[in-house]
Amino acid sequence: KKKKNKMERVSKSAWERFGNHARNARRRLQVATAKMKKSLLSLRGVLTGLGIGLFVRQIFTASATMERFELQLTTLTGSAGKAREVMEGLQKVNLKSPFELPELIKASTTLKAYGVRTENLVDMTERLGKISAGTSGDIGGIAMAYGQALAKGKLMGEELRQFMERGVPVREELERMTGLTGDKFDEAMRKGKISSAMLTEAIKNMTGETGQFGKAFENTANSMDTKLSNMRDAFFQASAALGKAFAPVFKWVLDSLTVIFNTFTKLMAQIQRGLDVLGRSLEANRL
Repeated sequence: KKKKNKMERVSKSAWERFGNHARNARRRLQVATAKMKKSLLSLRGVLTGLGIGLFVRQIFTASATMERFELQLTTLTGSAGKAREVMEGLQKVNLKSPFELPELIKASTTLKAYGVRTENLVDMTERLGKISAGTSGDIGGIAMAYGQALAKGKLMGEELRQFMERGVPVREELERMTGLTGDKFDEAMRKGKISSAMLTEAIKNMTGETGQFGKAFENTANSMDTKLSNMRDAFFQASAALGKAFAPVFKWVLDSLTVIFNTFTKLMAQIQRGLDVLGRSLEANRL
């Protein structure tokens, strides 16, 4: 009996030592993981401090943004060729407007989503851009108001308010075109007699060569806002071009890092689960 008790004590002692080793291993694993995360954060901090991280992120972001826009236009127009034509047209508008290219593309995709024909996208985006430049209104909001009226097939009070809130005098032009003013114009609008075709004509009148906003881009060409916008846009497009050139490398690096991080995470999770099971088993044996 004494021999049996002694063997049990030795066995229990061995289990305890093994359990201590397992718990120590788990703690070392946790410490190592924490140090690895800290090292990665430190490396990111060094790169950011040198400006390298910020520059690389700008290239990644610009390239990804342009790729997303191109894919979006391809989906909306139904053709990669048409999407490239629209993109090239918007880049020409961008050179003479106070807007950055992403703003013009977003406005264009909004118009397309609301049913503007592909062949009219660049022209209508430019016209709404002129109105936006002349009123200091949001081109995206103006495009949204026009698109909603286009989708309804008529101008209603909600869209008219959106134009008015952005300083767009579309009511005055429509009153001039129809000869209706005040309550008579409001009544005609409620009855759906102010069609989206009439709204489109009003916008073309306001942005034609002799229209109120016909020279809006020229008038704002020398403003500080325009020059700053052009500088930011030049940097964005240069970054996007650089990112596109190195896109295959970037994508390979991203895919490789994703696989490595996912594998590392799964491995750590498996080891952690194994140690947890072992720890619970040792605790049960001790009891």
